[in-house]
Amino acid sequence: MGDILKITAKGAKNAKGGLVPQSPHPFHRIRLDIIGLLHFWITALLFFCLILHFIFPVTLFWLYDQTNFIYNPVVSAFSSNITPQTVEFLPGTRLFNMLRAADTEPKFGLTFAPDDNSMKVDVGNAFDVLSIHIDPLTTLNAGVEFFAYAKVVEYRDYRLQVAAIDGYFGGNISILKKLPDSPHQILARLRFIHRSAHLVDGAWDPSNNSWKDGVEPVPFADDFFELNPAIQLHYQEVDIRVYGGLAYSILIRPKDQERFSFSGGSEIIFNDPLFNFLQKPVRIYGAWDIKMKARPKYLPSHSLMAGLKFGEKQGIGLSIYAFYYSGYDYFSAYYKSRLNKFGVGFFLDFNP
Repeated sequence: MGDILKITAKGAKNAKGGLVPQSPHPFHRIRLDIIGLLHFWITALLFFCLILHFIFPVTLFWLYDQTNFIYNPVVSAFSSNITPQTVEFLPGTRLFNMLRAADTEPKFGLTFAPDDNSMKVDVGNAFDVLSIHIDPLTTLNAGVEFFAYAKVVEYRDYRLQVAAIDGYFGGNISILKKLPDSPHQILARLRFIHRSAHLVDGAWDPSNNSWKDGVEPVPFADDFFELNPAIQLHYQEVDIRVYGGLAYSILIRPKDQERFSFSGGSEIIFNDPLFNFLQKPVRIYGAWDIKMKARPKYLPSHSLMAGLKFGEKQGIGLSIYAFYYSGYDYFSAYYKSRLNKFGVGFFLDFNP
């Protein structure tokens, strides 16, 4: 995105915290706060040092396994039962599955909104890199996340016109605890995510040499920690997940937003398949997510989703769904706007 986000303020002037374009290519004039950027990278370094705190014992376990080198203090810091066989590199599964109805989760698919013929296109994924089996009931994973979603407003001249993009990257640590003598599980996930938002060519009106609808770019950035505790309930008829969330932004721009935000929600999927399609089970599921953000006033944002999952309940598959959203615009270039949106869509579930 070097061409799109070229750092220069020359030829642009400040107007109510935004940037007024001076040419048909105003994307080159988005300012970047260098101090804020350094702030993010320093914090990201500290966060990944925490992840390395878990990777470092793996190296010691490997040395122990290969050379019989013994270094007990680090091992005992986790558990006296940890052995080289309880640490797994590239486990192939995510411990904490994505929250289906939440807009800040990695997905791969699209949602079509018939009211204005726009599409929300999601691209990206999350990947667990390391798994530590602390004991037979407890597992801890560390992973990375890279994803983005774009607002497609029209198809013109054999290409999609993209008006806005939100990009995310960061990492997470998740833990799962199986309850003794029970099918239920307790989970938690801690994320550190950098989020940025950008207006792009689909939001520019070349005939008037101006931004459409008078919405100008803002230097939006949000570097936040998020903690999501959850409980996974397994019954004969259904599986249910209930979760909460607390997020704190260590860096947030523009400044007219509160640093704390709150979330919660639930998901349900029926265990008995509704039917089979090409020898794969198809199940009904539903999901709800609520977020409380202040931009600048705390107001709720609701996401509702209901659909069909082709494939295993928590495995690789295809989801087709209907979607309703009411709240602050999930495209942060319009972060103060409120919208009500109905849509239909699909996403590919890569979590095995």
